[in-house]
Amino acid sequence: MLFGCNVNYMPDGTFLGLSDAGLIKNWVDRAIKEQDNGLQYIAAAGPAYSAK
Repeated sequence: MLFGCNVNYMPDGTFLGLSDAGLIKNWVDRAIKEQDNGLQYIAAAGPAYSAK
């Protein structure tokens, strides 16, 4: 399961940026599509909302 974020720093410790789970998932999905290698993974269901 992929969750959270990846925090990136320069070698000198300066904050560079972060990549959240949604962005990382998008990279994985795009790589699978571009490589056309048939890889698959199990994905959790998205959030569901209901009215009370």
